[in-house]
Amino acid sequence: MSIKKSDVSFLTQVPSIMNQLSETFHHLQVELESYYEDLADYWADLIEENPDLEIDAERDENREIFFIDSVENECPWEDSEIELTYRIDLFNDEENPLWIEYGYYCDESQHVICFELFNYSANVIRVLKDQIETQIADKWKYGVTINSSIYLEFDITEDFSSEQIKACAEDFKTYLLTPATKEYLKQMKH
Repeated sequence: MSIKKSDVSFLTQVPSIMNQLSETFHHLQVELESYYEDLADYWADLIEENPDLEIDAERDENREIFFIDSVENECPWEDSEIELTYRIDLFNDEENPLWIEYGYYCDESQHVICFELFNYSANVIRVLKDQIETQIADKWKYGVTINSSIYLEFDITEDFSSEQIKACAEDFKTYLLTPATKEYLKQMKH
């Protein structure tokens, strides 16, 4: 197989494309980082509403950026995945942790902004799934994963905006984080 003229045309544009990708991901990173403190502070306020519960609430800051750079002697797009993700550990209980992951995910099957809540308790996830099916089913894509998580997400389209991220984050706090925290605290009291 030989290199086609269209390949050469694309290859000459790669430096410009990489520059634009770098700039775009920097802007997206700044936007998504603003939700880290917002979500963590919102959750801390929920905990303060339950003063009878003693909790060693530890926030581990895991801000990781995954971007395919250059790889020697390998195809840099072999896995075809780009992620810009954040994690907030809410309860670090070994048997029943609760944490948030959110960010930008792009691979051959998805191109989304996603807010996801993880918990190993089927009760917490079931309560949330029932709630979002009745209250926000038409606003966002949502689902429950086999990894004991529940998520809200939306596809990146031409209409993508900061306001979409904010609206999804607000619904995530209202319909997932708040009831999950209350259900989690109720389980911890028993």
